[in-house]
Amino acid sequence: MKRGFEKYIVFWLLSIFFLIVPIFTSNPYFLHVGILIMLNCLLAVSLMPLLRTGLISCAHASFMAIGAYTSALLVMKLGLNFWLALLGAGAITAIFAAFIGFPTLRIRGLFFMLITFSFAAFFQLALIYFRGLTGGPDGLIGIPPPAPIPLPGGSKIEFITKVPYYYLVFILLSGVVAIVYRLWTTKLGRICRAIYESENLVQSVGISPMKYKILIFCTMSFFAGIGGSFYAHYIRFLGPQDFVVWTSIMILVYVQVGGVFSFFGPIIGASSLTVIAELFKFALVWQPIFFGVLIIATMLFFPEGMVGIARRIKERVKKV
Repeated sequence: MKRGFEKYIVFWLLSIFFLIVPIFTSNPYFLHVGILIMLNCLLAVSLMPLLRTGLISCAHASFMAIGAYTSALLVMKLGLNFWLALLGAGAITAIFAAFIGFPTLRIRGLFFMLITFSFAAFFQLALIYFRGLTGGPDGLIGIPPPAPIPLPGGSKIEFITKVPYYYLVFILLSGVVAIVYRLWTTKLGRICRAIYESENLVQSVGISPMKYKILIFCTMSFFAGIGGSFYAHYIRFLGPQDFVVWTSIMILVYVQVGGVFSFFGPIIGASSLTVIAELFKFALVWQPIFFGVLIIATMLFFPEGMVGIARRIKERVKKV
């Protein structure tokens, strides 16, 4: 029991911290940073299973964009309720992932990464070209906030301040973490980890790697679409510049720096690096160089990421 507590203590402390932040501050800036941290955590957690399956995807931000534009258009053009559009955005993103995955998931390693990189670049151009649907380079403006949530007694939660958005993304993140953790500790997760170790060996025992790669790819894309839907109705503006390839690379950096071989590594990585990026926002031009050096240094010297560093420190303290 003690070992289990030690294993998840960082996760529970982070959860409690995020939960109580609005109690101690109503500063819109701090709440905005908290919302960005949790949204990035959601994206990082949904990318980690792909990396652990051997699928290095540079298109996660593109799937987020599909969810964002789908949700915005469903609400603005068809008048759909936001809560239905949220699920619809995830579902349509998963369908897109299936269409992309069937012809490409047979390819492994670096070639798959290059294909997803090309798709991300092509998709950004598509957002600009189909201006009648996406608004082109000007983007979509005036995206409505989520529909109010009715409460007993006739009151309701309206998305006017940042506090409701804060707790909404907290709930979404908690749900994604719970579902992904559950999937990753069952048969699906074990087979995906086995595919990472040796796809040929998995196939030799009668298991179809393609089936499970498609399943994990579509499921994680669904969650990216959910994150995109939230982003659209929180920022209330969408433009192609929000979903460049660099955005996908940053999600990869969150996972790798936090620790791709630990379930909670992406959460730690996304939380830490989002805060660092915000603190050094004045040096925006230098951020790609900084994060590029950081990812190289992590892969060379600390392949297990921040979680691995913490584990090493703990082992040394025990020896002392």
